[in-house]
Amino acid sequence: ESDTPPPRHKTLTNSSSQTFTPQSNMNTFTTILSTLFFVLFQQATAFAHESVSSSSSDEGPAPTRRELFTEILSPISPLDKLLDPMTPQGKAFNWIIDEDERVVGPNDPVAVQRYSMALLYFGTSAGRHTWTQCGATDENCGLLLSDRFEGQSNYLSADSECDWAGSTCDEEGFIVKIELGSNGLKGTIPTEVRSLPFLTELDLAGNRVSEELSKEQDSTTQVVSDMIIGRARSLLRHRVF
Repeated sequence: ESDTPPPRHKTLTNSSSQTFTPQSNMNTFTTILSTLFFVLFQQATAFAHESVSSSSSDEGPAPTRRELFTEILSPISPLDKLLDPMTPQGKAFNWIIDEDERVVGPNDPVAVQRYSMALLYFGTSAGRHTWTQCGATDENCGLLLSDRFEGQSNYLSADSECDWAGSTCDEEGFIVKIELGSNGLKGTIPTEVRSLPFLTELDLAGNRVSEELSKEQDSTTQVVSDMIIGRARSLLRHRVF
């Protein structure tokens, strides 16, 4: 046997191989780190969107226009009357939601006022043609010179309720007076007239209307004179002190 030691393995260097310096190693590390941060950022963004979507889903759909009006009007009118399309309340309710060309929103400061004025009309008309002047279908309302309703609009028109026949508003746009004497009104005055907080006078002289106002009214409300049905000089006035 030979005592010659086994040959050592030689390290072969490929002339085309790249020589890595500390600077190139740092660049590689930075690239890997940037990629990692980008991936994590994408995952976090996706998770955030998923959470918001899940949260919105848990809250349910936004309330409808009808639901919002039901919420603000149910403390004023009984819910069963609001939802009954045959009652004056139901007619006024459906009108302000679906038919009113002014499209007042439920959060509008005059939404309840406009509903109440429409309700006054529906409560004192057997149909849309019973008023002598300025009913819902009276196209000549306010056109006659020297007429007491000159320049005013018919009820349920797209104009502000402050411009409806016989209405007077304060500077803030709230009804303070309603004068519809001897105008062919028939029916009952709804209790919801109390939802007009700034109303100081309601004059329905000479109309065939009955009083539906509750006797258990707020202490600030007082009936000043009685209703006399059918008399030409009858007068109903409500004053808020």
